[in-house]
Amino acid sequence: MGNQVKHILIVLILIISSTHVYGGVDEIVGTWKGTDPKDGVLIFRNDYSLEIKRDINETDSVGTGKVKFKWETITEVNPNQLYFIISLDEKTQRIPFGIYKINNNKLIIRQSKEYHKSLGGIDMGVSRYELHKNFKGILKVFIKIK
Repeated sequence: MGNQVKHILIVLILIISSTHVYGGVDEIVGTWKGTDPKDGVLIFRNDYSLEIKRDINETDSVGTGKVKFKWETITEVNPNQLYFIISLDEKTQRIPFGIYKINNNKLIIRQSKEYHKSLGGIDMGVSRYELHKNFKGILKVFIKIK
């Protein structure tokens, strides 16, 4: 009986520590400003809505008008995965945005690779996305400001 309790405690400690290192769902909620001005500002809300701005002071943004953006994370896998759900009228598309981790109030994202299906070099309008397995490559870094 004692060994089972120790085993359960070890598993719980590993789960809690990995959530702290890689970020949980609640950690991504907030306003994040890109270290590269081209990356703009991402606003993740508790209701899973997402707003994207070019600048923090900008009044116009993507995700609040006719086109609605939502976010979703999968934190049960390592690295964590971030998805954007884009809705326009009755059409909804779920796009794997990339893998992410949160360290010291920095949101680090490696965007997914997008492949376009083509026939003889002509784009067929079908995309396939591939999530990376690690953070080696081009990264987008955002600083938490709220």
